[in-house]
Amino acid sequence: MASQPGFPGFSSILRVACVAALAAWASAAEPAGDPALLERIAAAHRSVATMSARFEQRTTNAAAPDEAPRVMQGHFEMAVPDRYNLVLTKTNDPDWRQRFVCDGKRSAEIEQVAADMDASVKVRDAAAGDADIRRIISCARGDFPELAKDFAIRALPAEVPADGAVVILVPANAEVAKELDRVRIELGADLRVRTLTLEQPSGTRIGISVTAATYDAPIAPETFAIPERD
Repeated sequence: MASQPGFPGFSSILRVACVAALAAWASAAEPAGDPALLERIAAAHRSVATMSARFEQRTTNAAAPDEAPRVMQGHFEMAVPDRYNLVLTKTNDPDWRQRFVCDGKRSAEIEQVAADMDASVKVRDAAAGDADIRRIISCARGDFPELAKDFAIRALPAEVPADGAVVILVPANAEVAKELDRVRIELGADLRVRTLTLEQPSGTRIGISVTAATYDAPIAPETFAIPERD
């Protein structure tokens, strides 16, 4: 029987309950978070206005442990509050390039598959269909108030380096839980992000290692320019 308008069906209620139960179980099964440490990490990032970084991304799947990781290189630039530019490339396919960009009003996804083919361009309103990109950038810049809208967040001291930290994010709602099981952020002694690991329900694991990062340096406005549609 269909649920009445405005009232969630039983399956939706059950799904939300399961997510809440799993989040509670995960919190109970692992060490309790340190709120003071989380606040220190947030304070270290709160005044950051711009960030530029280079990274390597390695994707594996638990269902295919013998397969070689898929490796990509990338860089991103972001400017508070909502401009970003993220570019991915492949070492073994120099013609392929994917770019995600937002100028604060519109966002775009551009993919170049081959040198002799036109790039595909999808333009949409800002914050329409780019939640996954925004989450990754929020993780990289320690935007915990934004992340807290979708995740339960805990911070723990890291064993290596001894004065670093680990932040664990567990989905707090059913929609995000469809895409992610958990996010792990590792920070160095300066409380800047070093690695970011996303674990998906499918068994896919995406590991992002920041190889270089610059904070609060000027970024040219054209970095965030949206290409025009054909």
